[in-house]
Amino acid sequence: MRRLWVVGVVLVAAGVVLSPWGGFHPWASGQDYGGGMGTSVLTLEPKSLTVAAGKSASAKVTLTLSSGKSWGTNLEATSVPAGLAIGFVPASGNPTFTSTMTVKASSTVKPGTFSVKVRATGDDPSAVVQYPVSVSKSSYGY
Repeated sequence: MRRLWVVGVVLVAAGVVLSPWGGFHPWASGQDYGGGMGTSVLTLEPKSLTVAAGKSASAKVTLTLSSGKSWGTNLEATSVPAGLAIGFVPASGNPTFTSTMTVKASSTVKPGTFSVKVRATGDDPSAVVQYPVSVSKSSYGY
């Protein structure tokens, strides 16, 4: 006799997990698809970044797999002060990969040095770096 259980929005039937969006989830089949439980090291170059108000500057971000297996890792910046916008291209990948982080400062941001948290999230949430970003006065004097 086959039993069918409803768990949230996922259907479980005889050891196979079916998604309401179609397909199956490999983590339920017991097969190793190469993902999960990796640890990585996050490095940024240069070691700090200076950007003028109203301008942008970039840093190279490298996420290096140091042990295990990993996939589906995203980059994000948190603790970003008002007046700064931070983006990554590409914003995700399978470690080891390299990305470009661009910091754009509004023309009204106050000069100063801020500590931005850059981290890997998703399958490999192990890497976090406090990254100093300095904002200088614009070249126009305001």
